[in-house]
Amino acid sequence: MSAERRAQLRKVSLFRELSDEDCDAVLGAMRPRRFAVDDIVFEQGDVGDTMLVVVEGRLRVELGDGNGNTTDVGSIGADQFVGEMAAFDPAPRSATVIAATETTGFELSVHALRELRRTAPTAAAAITSGVISDITLRLRSINDRIERELNPNAARARSQARASGIVQREQANPQFRKTGEAYQSGSMAAAPAGAQGRSDDKKADDKSGVAKWLSRLFGG
Repeated sequence: MSAERRAQLRKVSLFRELSDEDCDAVLGAMRPRRFAVDDIVFEQGDVGDTMLVVVEGRLRVELGDGNGNTTDVGSIGADQFVGEMAAFDPAPRSATVIAATETTGFELSVHALRELRRTAPTAAAAITSGVISDITLRLRSINDRIERELNPNAARARSQARASGIVQREQANPQFRKTGEAYQSGSMAAAPAGAQGRSDDKKADDKSGVAKWLSRLFGG
């Protein structure tokens, strides 16, 4: 493989530290792709077994509701990837991905990834590690969104604590609760009569709202 193609691959952080030999193995396993503006990369509902690593450009992600309506739910830029779950567990696509700008990238199939595990395990491990890290970040984002839906005060307090670098694990500080209320000496003033019932009703409504949001997010 040419040094120019290796340099293009190393624009992606997943492959930046790979040896020339491993870069060549990845380039041999991946298929170069180029998309014009508004080209469909993946379509919601289609069964897929490939992921796309974006080298240059930007993609937008749309989620359909089954009635012809779509919602923009995110974007994918350079040094990111999309469709990664299909490269590990082929299944229908959960969203439609469209080129927002001219985009170039590399496509990796589930079969090519299996072959990389055999011929270039270091390269395969780099891809797998990157995907796991990305999924972890997404799960944290979803968890934060759920917390904001259910209890915005607690989510705001947690966000501020993270920003200032003083957040502590709840196990180490039993006085911290996800209610967003300030507990003093481990206790809180009793709620007025009937307030608990109203609170439970609100929580039920909030949980229902979160369930609907998750359904939209995952195309359920």
